[in-house]
Amino acid sequence: GCTAPIVYLGSMSAFAALVADEYLDLRRWKAVAHSIREPASGDVISFSLRARTRPPPIGCMDWPAGRALLEWSAAEGLHRPHSASTVLEIGSGVGTAAVGLVLLANHAVGASARPEAQLSVVATDVCDESLFNLAANARANGLLPGGVEVLDAPPAAPSPPARLVTAKWDAASGAG
Repeated sequence: GCTAPIVYLGSMSAFAALVADEYLDLRRWKAVAHSIREPASGDVISFSLRARTRPPPIGCMDWPAGRALLEWSAAEGLHRPHSASTVLEIGSGVGTAAVGLVLLANHAVGASARPEAQLSVVATDVCDESLFNLAANARANGLLPGGVEVLDAPPAAPSPPARLVTAKWDAASGAG
C-alpha cells in the first residue's frame, strides 16, 4: 500500500532534522537562572549561567549535582570562612557551585571584609570549551574582571572578599 512510502518519508524527515540539529547546533545554548538563600541572613542571591541544552561537551551542561553541591556548601557555611580558605572544585562545568559560592561569600562578607578570612574558589575542568564557558559565566556575574586567572599569577586588581580562579586540570594525569 501507500503506508510504506509515508513511513519512509517520515523517518527520513526525522533523520534529516536530527542531522541538521547536530551540525547546525539549533538548540545549542540557554540561560539558566539559579537562586540560593544565604543561611545566616536569609537573603536570596540570584545569578544566571550560560549552559548547553545537551552535550557535547558534557561539562557545558547545567547538571543537578552542581546545584546540590552549592546548597550543601551554603548549608555547611563554606562561604563564611574564619580564616583564609581555598575551595577546590574538580569538574566545575558551567560553574553552578563555584560561581554561587563566591557570590554567597561576597554577599555574606559585604563591607565588613576581613582579609584574613578571604575565600578563594579554584574551579577546574579538563575541557577547553567548558573552561572557556565557566570563565565567561564568572565574568558575566562580575567575578573575573579580565580573562581566566592562572593559579600562580597575582590578581590584576585588589581582591574582593572572595574570588574565583579557573584552571584547566585533568583528573587522569593530575596536570593542567
